[in-house]
Amino acid sequence: MNSNVQARVATTKAERSPGEGGTFAIMAAVFGALLLVGTFCDEPLAKTLYMPHNVIATLITTVGIYPFAAAAVLFAGVAFERFLRGVNGQAAKVAGCVLMAVVALVVGFVGAASLVDTDCLGGIFPMLNRNYAVIAAISLVLEWPLFYVGLRLAASSADNSLLKRAVCLIVVLLAAFAFMQLTKGVFNRPRYRTVAQGYEGDRLRSLVPHFSRSHGAHGKVRAGGRRVSVVPQRTCDS
Repeated sequence: MNSNVQARVATTKAERSPGEGGTFAIMAAVFGALLLVGTFCDEPLAKTLYMPHNVIATLITTVGIYPFAAAAVLFAGVAFERFLRGVNGQAAKVAGCVLMAVVALVVGFVGAASLVDTDCLGGIFPMLNRNYAVIAAISLVLEWPLFYVGLRLAASSADNSLLKRAVCLIVVLLAAFAFMQLTKGVFNRPRYRTVAQGYEGDRLRSLVPHFSRSHGAHGKVRAGGRRVSVVPQRTCDS
């Protein structure tokens, strides 16, 4: 028993690249720097890069969005295969397989819908936006087949930690999506194009910098947001 465990550990270590830790450190540094720059310099960057009604920019946006959901569907296929063949216990096996199948279906459909959103292909072809028949067709062609690809890749791999890695990557992707939606919606950090286009009812006035201080008794700016909210404040002598 102990020899089998030691053999598995040795195999896992051998499969790891010697420079894997350094690669992750470099990636973390690069993306951390981009996050920092984008956080505090988002307005000038957005003004420079924002190109409304530019077909090439719209196509680039569409291509850039695609890997997000596609990767999650691929990892779901990998995890499905490992739950099916590498997990002991019928209940855990069924629960894991069902969960990964649901993740692939939902994420694939949402990813396909994002490709025909008004900021992507839906901006070029408005009839595609929220067209559920088109979204289902795109899911069948571009998203859901990756589930089978991931399943086949997992079947040909001897990595014993593959299930853990696949599930962790899915969690990271879903957490990033949830954080993005929370930041853009709840904390009023919409994209610059949303600011430029405006909200219905003129809810959004203009861009404001991060961590803006309160303007005293006459109004306030919500820190970390782009929406200026002028709210009269009651003072002691009013």
